Amino acid sequence: MPRLANSMHLPGRACPWLSAVVALVLTAAWAGAQVGGMAEAERLVAAGKWVDAERVLQPIAAAEAQNFRAYLLLGLARYKQGNLSDAARSLTTARMLRPEDADAARLLGDVRYAEGDLRRAVQAYEQARVNGADDAQTWYRLGLAHQRLGRGVEAQQTLYAAALRFPNDAPIIAALARVDLELGRASEAAYWFKKATALKPTDTGLFREMIDALIQAGSLLTAQTELKSYLAKRPNDADALRSLARVYTGLGLSVEARDVYTKLQAIGALTQADREALFANLIRGALWEQALAQYAQLVGSRDANIHDAAAGACAQLGRYDDAAAALLRAEAISPAPDRKRMLAGIYSAAGRHEDAYRLYSALLGNGNDTELIAATAGSALKAGRSTEAIALLNLLAATDPGSSGLRQLVAETAERAGDLREALKQWSIAAELQTPDGQTSHLALARIAAAAGYRTWALEQLVRLDLARLSPAQLTGVALLANDLADGGTAVRAAARVLEADGAEAGHYAAAGDMLLRWGAADRAGRLAQRYSAAQSDTALAEVYARWLIATADPRKALSVCKRALAADPQSPVLCATALDAGEAAGLWGPLADIFTVALGEKADNPVAADFLRMSWEKGHGVERAAAEMDALARLHPASTALASAAGRALKEARRWAEAAEYYQRLIGGRGRPAAVEAA
Repeated sequence: MPRLANSMHLPGRACPWLSAVVALVLTAAWAGAQVGGMAEAERLVAAGKWVDAERVLQPIAAAEAQNFRAYLLLGLARYKQGNLSDAARSLTTARMLRPEDADAARLLGDVRYAEGDLRRAVQAYEQARVNGADDAQTWYRLGLAHQRLGRGVEAQQTLYAAALRFPNDAPIIAALARVDLELGRASEAAYWFKKATALKPTDTGLFREMIDALIQAGSLLTAQTELKSYLAKRPNDADALRSLARVYTGLGLSVEARDVYTKLQAIGALTQADREALFANLIRGALWEQALAQYAQLVGSRDANIHDAAAGACAQLGRYDDAAAALLRAEAISPAPDRKRMLAGIYSAAGRHEDAYRLYSALLGNGNDTELIAATAGSALKAGRSTEAIALLNLLAATDPGSSGLRQLVAETAERAGDLREALKQWSIAAELQTPDGQTSHLALARIAAAAGYRTWALEQLVRLDLARLSPAQLTGVALLANDLADGGTAVRAAARVLEADGAEAGHYAAAGDMLLRWGAADRAGRLAQRYSAAQSDTALAEVYARWLIATADPRKALSVCKRALAADPQSPVLCATALDAGEAAGLWGPLADIFTVALGEKADNPVAADFLRMSWEKGHGVERAAAEMDALARLHPASTALASAAGRALKEARRWAEAAEYYQRLIGGRGRPAAVEAA
């Protein structure tokens, strides 16, 4: 059921049009012309004597079938007595006699609304509006009727229009806020709740709804400000304190949230839910003793997570018996196979590896639970049971025979245990897992040996490789591995073969070119031009090709290559750095600045390009010119945080401290704490 304010007869709201009806029936212009019975009825209606008014009006309506006023007042009298069915019949007759009358349509809408016949209520209210009704009550109830029918969009549109028309009507504005909240528009709801609260500052219910909306909208800082202001006047309002604790928790202010819960405890308003939240807060803050003090009041909780957390806190304090007891409580509430693993984990954390090994071993079944096998093997190894550990790891490897990683794990464990025969066996198996081809095996073995720290062995395997039989992907792997092993000769030979091979991926060519440049072999990277020509859209290859052009004394062309690549990837710091090197080598500071300016984008929101633009001005023309240019550009794009940041740095380098501070202040004000960190 949607949340409705004053959803039935809406007590507390004035109904101005009813007063207008009563005033009309008392108007002397027509009252004097009525028979005595009608005048008496009008007097009774004006006095609010609804039972007597109905008694007088019934015979008049029965005798005068065309008497619109009689039926209208009869419907009003019956509505006021709660006789809704008879009221609806009387008002329906009145509507038939005078379909253009707004008051009759309005009153019929109220009756239908009170009956719960919301569809016909909407029809009546809409007809009243067509007939000229433009009062707050009609708009308000029409919006609520839409809401109760589940027509959230129509309700929002109706109440929004009403809020604009009656900006000082708190019930309308509050109802709009609730509908917005139901539609998931928390930010809008918070805005309207704030307006409603301003109109009714003493309404604590509205204030709480506003705070809830702000929290849902993520406007935690605003909620914090509102709550602090509210609590300054009502320091012991428990609901407001709870909301403030939630806000602090959302902001990551654990200490402040904890202080609020402590105050709730001091005033005797700490509920079970509050205590659970305080317990969670203390657990997150690693305040184990204080957390367990709260847990003493939560031992009877039916939340298994609380007991699990308490077990962790006990383990941190070395209170392993208490940890086990807490886990058993959790198990009684919500049995879970992982709890014994948790207990074994507690033993392991305590250094009781033998106990952990025994408990893990008891959990091992016939399945292939790789995590459990690994945990058991780890405990066995720490307990000094090397033989059992290696056997368990072999079992683990058997769950995935094609995994060279698992074989490597077995080999490393065997090596640590001093079982070199087992280690060599596992390394060999891992090497053979790739393909039956001997070259692939040697390459895999070299890679694994290098990862294990066997540099000499790995180099021996590389020497045995026949590079002519390897694919471009394998050659790239050889080059990278040789580079890691500081074998520049092999790295250069493998990389050169990659560039010579047709049909390789652009990424392989890029890696090969990079390797040649690293080892000062630019003279062997001549095929980069051909490879780049066939894959100009690959920015990684373009960047390497540009560096090669710089190395071979053609920085102008390098700058052109970077310009094209930056059009595809304008936020690449590597491309920007290479472009800067090319521009510097060619002395083309103007074109370089133009390239970075284009890379900034239409919205000037590219921080990488902005900072490299600053550096290009500084390198080419000095810090003063850079400061002037970046300041001017930032003023052309006042909404750009990228330019503001770059301009601030440029002004700082030029020692124009005050102006730099203005930019940093704008960044901090517009983006909050992260901007302050970035500026720093």
